[in-house]
Amino acid sequence: MAKSDSIRVLHIVNAFSAGGMENGVANLSQWISRSSVEMDVCSLTWVDKFRSRLHPAVNLNALGRGSGVNCSIWSKIMKVIKAGRYQVIHTHNWAGLIYGVPAAFLCRVPVIHGEHSELVHWEKRPRRLFMRKILYRFCRMVHVISEDQKRQLQTHNLNTGKELLCLPNGTDTVKFHPGNKVVARAVLELPSEGFFVGIVGRLVPTKRHQLLLKAFEQVGKQVPDMHLLLAGSGGALEAEIRQQCADHPLRERVHWLGGRDDMPTVYQSLDLLALPSDNEGMPNVALEAMASGVPVLANQVCGIEQIINDGKDGRVAAMDRPEGLAELLKEMHSDATKLKDLSIGARQRIVDHFSMHSMSSRYEAVYRAAATQVKH
Repeated sequence: MAKSDSIRVLHIVNAFSAGGMENGVANLSQWISRSSVEMDVCSLTWVDKFRSRLHPAVNLNALGRGSGVNCSIWSKIMKVIKAGRYQVIHTHNWAGLIYGVPAAFLCRVPVIHGEHSELVHWEKRPRRLFMRKILYRFCRMVHVISEDQKRQLQTHNLNTGKELLCLPNGTDTVKFHPGNKVVARAVLELPSEGFFVGIVGRLVPTKRHQLLLKAFEQVGKQVPDMHLLLAGSGGALEAEIRQQCADHPLRERVHWLGGRDDMPTVYQSLDLLALPSDNEGMPNVALEAMASGVPVLANQVCGIEQIINDGKDGRVAAMDRPEGLAELLKEMHSDATKLKDLSIGARQRIVDHFSMHSMSSRYEAVYRAAATQVKH
């Protein structure tokens, strides 16, 4: 039975499968369930086994939008909103914005809209920017997850009439914690010895798996105890990257794990997480790895320097060419004392500033404000 002061929130996403934003929604469902907020999720397209990450009390609707514009989706969303008697709609990224905001407006339910990564090239086209600016006006609040994102939207004049809130991501510091590398590697059937570099994420161009594979080909010849581990599934490049792993000159030290449900164990097996992405918001994988005591070597992209203090709890550097990334990997491998200090600093950084408790409290306050704010 719902509490008398509870707030019902519906999250609208494009698809519900493994991804940074979707992972954040799943994490939020586990923590915010302890508050007076009740939340459900509406996927515009499809869902997969990632739905198991949601709290059992969360209802998940999949509307089967398909590709291209589907005008029937607006009416389907309105039916979901009315049936659920939601008090706040939380839309996410482009698809959530263009479908969720009009439907919520027609249902007279306030909208919070979230942007979870930098705008990519197609989103910067004048027509897209104009549509965003118009739809933002129908939102009660618009939020980003990093200060760099906030500055980018302001650069495109997308804060017209709206305060852009920055609501950083958080991670579960109980679930993700330092562990025994030897034990973790045994569970994953990996060699017990060696320096393991990992990359975690969907197999899409922005993650730049190929850059890391090429860099490992160079540094791996110089550092014979270095291994590369890839965890994640889905995305347009999955088949191509799997084949590149199978054909890699150092393939005996390239370990393909695919999609995993035991990510704490995966992180505990690593010495270093590599994040060569050229587009991020505030990557959950960085938060999870750092909470697990694993330093992160990250490209200079949106949001990362809000998480990592370069040289204190991780490394942030430009990663434009395989040669440069190879040198960075070699440098991280060469100083065991420095790596241990970064590991300790990484864990403390997340505990102090990016816990799920802090994140869920921020969202609860925003939902309550949106539900009670009088719109003039």
